[in-house]
Amino acid sequence: ALTVIAMVLLLIFAFLYFEKEKHQSYFFTVEENGIKTGYVKVDYYKTEDHIIYKATSMLPFEISNKIIHEKIVFSKKNFSLVNFIQEKKGFGALSEAVYIKAKKGVLDFLAKKDSKFSAISGIQHASGATIFNEKSILSYMPLIDKYNFDLGGAQSFNIIYQAVDLLPPATGKIVFKSIRDEYIMVANKKIKTEHLI
Repeated sequence: ALTVIAMVLLLIFAFLYFEKEKHQSYFFTVEENGIKTGYVKVDYYKTEDHIIYKATSMLPFEISNKIIHEKIVFSKKNFSLVNFIQEKKGFGALSEAVYIKAKKGVLDFLAKKDSKFSAISGIQHASGATIFNEKSILSYMPLIDKYNFDLGGAQSFNIIYQAVDLLPPATGKIVFKSIRDEYIMVANKKIKTEHLI
């Protein structure tokens, strides 16, 4: 009987451990000129087939887009983009939305802003490309995951640059470079970090 209880407890702890490894949450404070202007919660999920990054940005001082929901989904097999969703809400209503679906080297794009929309299919992109927008914390996370910290130095990545308003996305490259190591104290432990530009 004691053996059965021990096995059940071991199974429960194993399940909880693997569940924790599949989901991580991060919280960020958004500051402009030293003034807090909002908060971002990012969730990272690993499923059997996909790697999913989700973010909710709360920007109470923005006039039109107070809440922004974003989701980037990658194939777990080759870390290729599957889809991207961004929805911006003002006062409870959806004011802007961007939907991108990737399939075998091409993108399908749909954007909505107020009562206008635009759509285009068959936008070609390089393999391994990811969505990038310099104002979105979420778009940096897949690039940091792809960055090889052991190799260091300058590393380039194929990106799909999220355009403004109703324009379709553009493709390009971005380069991250580790310029120096820094050590910070976290819970009385010295942790090595890297400064990327």
